Amino acid sequence: MRAVGRFLLVTAMGIVSGQAASGTVYTAAEVIAYTRGAGVSPSLTDPSAALSLPSQSTGSGAADGNFSPSNPHYRAGEIVQIGQGGQITLRLERFVHPLPGTPSLGVWENVFLIMGPGDLAGAPASVFGADSAMLEASADGINFYPVGVFSFDWFGNYWTDSPGPYAKLPGSIRADFGTPHGRSLPEFSGLSYGGVLSLLNETGGGTWIDLSSSGLDRVGWVRFSGVSAGLTLEIDAVAINSALAGAPTAIPQLRIEISNSETRVIVPNAPAHAVYKLQHSHGPYGGWQDLDAPRTRSGGDLVFADRTSPRPGQHFYRVVMP
Repeated sequence: MRAVGRFLLVTAMGIVSGQAASGTVYTAAEVIAYTRGAGVSPSLTDPSAALSLPSQSTGSGAADGNFSPSNPHYRAGEIVQIGQGGQITLRLERFVHPLPGTPSLGVWENVFLIMGPGDLAGAPASVFGADSAMLEASADGINFYPVGVFSFDWFGNYWTDSPGPYAKLPGSIRADFGTPHGRSLPEFSGLSYGGVLSLLNETGGGTWIDLSSSGLDRVGWVRFSGVSAGLTLEIDAVAINSALAGAPTAIPQLRIEISNSETRVIVPNAPAHAVYKLQHSHGPYGGWQDLDAPRTRSGGDLVFADRTSPRPGQHFYRVVMP
């Protein structure tokens, strides 16, 4: 018995539903689908690594320390890889309302700023680990529209006052992952580590993308795909611009009633005129199939029935807004 995002996992042991936490910085809340693709490391195939904010530390080893511009995450559970032919689709905690000319979405990959002797950035400044991929956006989790092909080539940072790029002691002020930094890489040329943090202006870095080219007035789901042969995209986290955040994207909690003939999937107190569609799968990250036509309810419970025969031993359900 376990919770999987807003999915309901049906087993012989019972049903549990989960709800993502929210905060002042809004990140990806749920993995909708994941296909690993070619050339990925078997240890970096947990898609839930793309959820929530980057963690404070890169590990406990001798070469590890705080997550910083020159010390990105690399371990299992911290990043997820996508290779050629692969993709990952994520639901955001909140809708983001794109504004032309304004960065909407931040993406953190395992990119680092190359530092030379004396902990000085190179001149010119350069990074290692950048990758490119196609980004698509959706307002309903079903229909996706291209935003473009982007190079994810920006480093990240956790503490605004860390004493060095590999320091192990935490700082006292966490960087703001919900505000774009607005900097260009050449500005960091030759800077000391302290100068790098100062130029980030208390932000968490990251590659920031304007989603307005999707043509959508709100975006709640994003998909990364189109990685070139021989390359892999590593995602640590995504977050939206807090200033553009809208309503939550979460689907109402579901309730399950099981009988000998059917499984009833119930959306309690469905909002008036809300439209939902029931889907099922044998796993939490893909293979979703429609079980019923879209249904509208003008208040009260909305009920779907799964009469699949033979009855599966393990079943995932979700409702989507078509």
